[in-house]
Amino acid sequence: MIQIEYNKSQYLKSILKNASLIDKNIRDEMEESILENGAFHSFYEAYSVLKEEVEELWNEIKNKENDYDKIYQDSISIASIARNIALCTI
Repeated sequence: MIQIEYNKSQYLKSILKNASLIDKNIRDEMEESILENGAFHSFYEAYSVLKEEVEELWNEIKNKENDYDKIYQDSISIASIARNIALCTI
């Protein structure tokens, strides 16, 4: 059995750095979407858009040869839509 040792502090810094980048990508995607398409007209519309993005992600995940860039972008889109929906409730 292979045992991987890591520095918890370095690991945490790496996660936080990547999380910050992902958060920025989500904000950028959301801003771009709102500027291009405007606000959602209803929660039904928001759900429809969210469902379409989730289906795209699921189709890519089911692929035998995953395109990690596509999976990443679909995940960012889903998070952006979910964040937008959450902000509409405030």
